[in-house]
Amino acid sequence: MSYGRQTAMDGLRKAGEAIRGFDDAYSEKARDLYSPLVNSDSPMLQSLGVAGAYLGGGIPSTRKAEYKKSSTFMNKQHEMAENILVPALSYLHPAQSAAVKYGAPVGGVTLAGQGILDMAAAFGGQADEPEPNQLPLN
Repeated sequence: MSYGRQTAMDGLRKAGEAIRGFDDAYSEKARDLYSPLVNSDSPMLQSLGVAGAYLGGGIPSTRKAEYKKSSTFMNKQHEMAENILVPALSYLHPAQSAAVKYGAPVGGVTLAGQGILDMAAAFGGQADEPEPNQLPLN
């Protein structure tokens, strides 16, 4: 591998590590928001806290989620379902977490920007012209 190619790969590796570090910290902050519920005495609030952490961006988006398969299966259908669902969830949860953490804020900023553009477009036109019996401002 040539020197230029090696430095490019090192740069990409460092960028990937920085992105992973940022995403891990962001995910930890999201989990921390739900920790009062998870640590409560109520089983219902604990369940809501765990669900919120999973669905609210608490899973890192830059790595595959780890789920353990059962060591015993009730029947052949259970084994087949688990062999399909567990790997699918390993990739689905990080993707869903990325959508919540990064897609929703970007969508909100985009909608806010569109609202500002619509407000700015409302200025001007006949409403900003002087009435017929008024003196001009210039």
